[in-house]
Amino acid sequence: MDKESRKQQILRCACKLFAQQGFDATSVAQIANQCGCSSPLVIRYFGSKENIYLALLEQLRQVCSQPVTIDIPTNGTTLEKLEVLYNELVFRRKSIMDTNAELISALQSRGNTQELRAAAMRNIQDIGMEILFPVLREGVADGTFPSNFPCEMTARLLWMYINGIYIIRTNYHDRPMLPFAVVKEVLLSV
Repeated sequence: MDKESRKQQILRCACKLFAQQGFDATSVAQIANQCGCSSPLVIRYFGSKENIYLALLEQLRQVCSQPVTIDIPTNGTTLEKLEVLYNELVFRRKSIMDTNAELISALQSRGNTQELRAAAMRNIQDIGMEILFPVLREGVADGTFPSNFPCEMTARLLWMYINGIYIIRTNYHDRPMLPFAVVKEVLLSV
């Protein structure tokens, strides 16, 4: 196995152990044992358990900084566009939390993760604004919403709701999600 592949294997094993046992309860020897190598090799590649944690943190930062690619519809009314986006985000797309649950759990196993969570939430919030705000603003321009419609606040609230759905879906797989018709009624009553 080449050096880079071994480093990635060590990170995967450390991530799994940190998520299961917590950072403090995991030793370098356990990480080495989990990936079938020696403790000195782990230390040679990373220097310390702290540096392994920092490498995992960097992985999450890279994931959170990647742009979300979603096709914003160009045809249809504002409400039709919002419905397409809502259905894509709620029913088809996996969130950063879904696809990186073990990594997030591993990083949260350590007490001082406030900064990490705050940075991840800011990035996730920015993604929501990039996707929803322009469509809501278009809705004001085309008369779907009144001129005093709070586009920014509504985009943030709708995005928080969508992210809440991701959390609910992770913990309660059988819970039905609100259809867009309900969301549409709320949007039109603002």
